[in-house]
Amino acid sequence: MEFKKGNRGPSSAAFCIRNEEGDLVHAAAKTLSDGSNIVSEAEAIKMGVMYCVEKQLFPLIIETDSMTMKMIINAEWKIPWCISMLMDDITRMMEDQRVTVEHIHREGNRLADILTNFVFDFAGTVQFRNFQELPSQAKKILNLEKIGIPNLRIRTLQDKAPD
Repeated sequence: MEFKKGNRGPSSAAFCIRNEEGDLVHAAAKTLSDGSNIVSEAEAIKMGVMYCVEKQLFPLIIETDSMTMKMIINAEWKIPWCISMLMDDITRMMEDQRVTVEHIHREGNRLADILTNFVFDFAGTVQFRNFQELPSQAKKILNLEKIGIPNLRIRTLQDKAPD
């Protein structure tokens, strides 16, 4: 749900809500002040949960590529002070709701990553209420996911010089 340019510096957060068939219900992204990856991840989850609360979209499955956020939301890890206020909001909104948090690999989060990059071209917030409003690269990813073509990350190993 999140993207960050570097470790500290300009950042953004994005979320995508899809229905059972994988169709886009809503997506949004916004620029954030300078912050860390964990702050961006927490902000993206807060934005998504807030939208679901407003529209009463429960039960909810949160998919995040941040194992840290999964463990924090599931109360398996302590909350870092830098996101304690965000987590208070997230926890309060999720109270008495059926919410499951699942970890996904980074490749499964490509749609949100594209939207976080997209928002850097615009100051503030962008929202997408349907498929037609999405940028073309995001449409392509959503279509590939719907027909079951996996997103792959291909890495090449670089030979090390002999010692």
